[in-house]
Amino acid sequence: MRDLQLTSFIPMGISKYQIGSSFISISLLTLSLAPSAQALTFKTFTNIDAFQAATTRLNIETFNSTATSTDKNHDLTDFNIRSDMTWTRISEGTLTGNINNTNFLQLQSRNPATSAALNFYSSMSAIGFDWVNTDNSGDTLELIIDGQSEIFGAANQKGFFGIIALDGLFDSVEFSDTEGGGYLQYAGIDNIRYGYVQDVPTPTAILPSLFGIFVGLGRRKQTEQP
Repeated sequence: MRDLQLTSFIPMGISKYQIGSSFISISLLTLSLAPSAQALTFKTFTNIDAFQAATTRLNIETFNSTATSTDKNHDLTDFNIRSDMTWTRISEGTLTGNINNTNFLQLQSRNPATSAALNFYSSMSAIGFDWVNTDNSGDTLELIIDGQSEIFGAANQKGFFGIIALDGLFDSVEFSDTEGGGYLQYAGIDNIRYGYVQDVPTPTAILPSLFGIFVGLGRRKQTEQP
């Protein structure tokens, strides 16, 4: 009885062996497409135009609609900030480290082992921002993402830094600094842009199409039989 029920669902022209082989192939393909635990691969940018050309659906946090605060931790629309750095303030644009004379995220660190984490409420594959490092002791800014450290902000310099994940998503980044001759005094982060690289079909979206191909081949074989 069990064989009769199975056969009733198999299109004519396709054997149970072919169906079994097809499902095995699909299962193997699913495993090969499933996300692995390996570290993400990143590409970095120092040119904002190049970063924007490689990304899509970008949001931006300017801090201009957020009240200034000397707290270390902050809750914003799309992410929160949790920090053990000396300062992680939302400061007004007249203070040291401002980008364009408007509110910004002001950092100070007396211990390079500390960091300020931005925890996003949705996963993404791209983030970029404007930065300033006013430190005179050689401390350099770094971004920690997926357990990997990206050095980007030399002392007494300013610019743009962007990074995209080429093979996955992330939902958190950390700002920190390398150990220089003293401590980080100060850094500014502003105009944080975050979004995606491009839409990539997921394995669950691909599998129905693959199954349709197998069934279509069976029907074609059935039609071609004399």
